[in-house]
Amino acid sequence: MEDLLFSKNKWIRLGLHTAFWLIHLLLFTVLSNAPFGSAIQEQLLSLPFKMLPVYIVFYALFPRYLLRRSYLRFFIFSTLVVMVFAALQSRIMYLIHAETSEEAWSWMWVVSSIILNAYILALALALKLLRFWHQREKYIQELSHARLEAELKFLKAQVHPHFLFNTLNNLYTLTLRKSDHAPEVVEKLSDLLRYMSYDANHRTVPLSNEIEYLRNYISLEKIRYGEKLEIAFTRSDLTDGLQIAPLILIPFVENSFKHGVSGRLTACWITIHLSVQGEQLTFKVENSLPSSQEDVMGYKEGIGLKNVKRRLDLIYPERHELRVTQSPESHLIVLKIDLGQ
Repeated sequence: MEDLLFSKNKWIRLGLHTAFWLIHLLLFTVLSNAPFGSAIQEQLLSLPFKMLPVYIVFYALFPRYLLRRSYLRFFIFSTLVVMVFAALQSRIMYLIHAETSEEAWSWMWVVSSIILNAYILALALALKLLRFWHQREKYIQELSHARLEAELKFLKAQVHPHFLFNTLNNLYTLTLRKSDHAPEVVEKLSDLLRYMSYDANHRTVPLSNEIEYLRNYISLEKIRYGEKLEIAFTRSDLTDGLQIAPLILIPFVENSFKHGVSGRLTACWITIHLSVQGEQLTFKVENSLPSSQEDVMGYKEGIGLKNVKRRLDLIYPERHELRVTQSPESHLIVLKIDLGQ
């Protein structure tokens, strides 16, 4: 129904305008005390004097004054248009009926015509404003949606090379060591690139795909850090069919490696737990912290965490909660997302 009422199709609009005037014609014919034939004839004769002011206001005064916020001029000129056509209508109708009626010309005819025509114009203008407001709101929504889409694509464009750079660094390190794990890394890297190149271009992906991506990433990091890293990744109460924005969880995992593992000379640990209750996802990542500043070797914060916070605000506004807690021994993030559509 909304698509019909606010359609931009010229034939549908013509039909709506025709329906408006037909309803007006029939309504005032029925309300008239005269016989039906005489009443409808009189309404047909007066109809042009009611239609012309409406379309003069719509297509001349509305864009020139009202849309430019010149409200006083719009009101004055609209009133003058209504008065002129009401006077013409009254005079012509008097001349038509002069031979059959002994009633003298009266300014009351003009006043009543002005009131009636002003009422019709006000009703038509209200519908016009409603249509204009609807189109404006739709345009604003489309513009806002396009802006958000552009910003999300920009953030993703930053995320992709960010993860690729870190993973290639892992592969480079293993190649220098001539590690037997290098073929496995190439395979995992291929899976990562496939996910980032194809799946990540969609608005949402199956939650299982995002989890598989996390597993591949963690597997690569296990190979890189070896026995000095103790890592646990657990999942519980997973529900089939849930969708999630791609690459929304991995920055927290990647950040835990930077804080808890990268540059550490001693043993370290990371625990990751993902659970779903209904459509509520809870994602916890906790990592150990260096016991002293000497254990940190040139740590530099990347752009991944900032980007994911911004993406959460854009994709899940009022539908997510992010809590960050840090103690002398560990760093913990708890992310909750409502994945309901």
